[in-house]
Amino acid sequence: MAGFLHLSELTDKPVETPDHLVREGELITVEVAEVDLQHHRVRLSAAGGAERTEPR
Repeated sequence: MAGFLHLSELTDKPVETPDHLVREGELITVEVAEVDLQHHRVRLSAAGGAERTEPR
């Protein structure tokens, strides 16, 4: 499964691009914050800090 996590969930400091924080393929543990069935959307949250692991 794939999802999208807004950059503001990873940091509150300004960054030019997301690749300053994470790499493509890096696994990040997140929580499902909201499910919008009507619009077929899932909002993800890293509230408590995103747990990162090395890409496989």
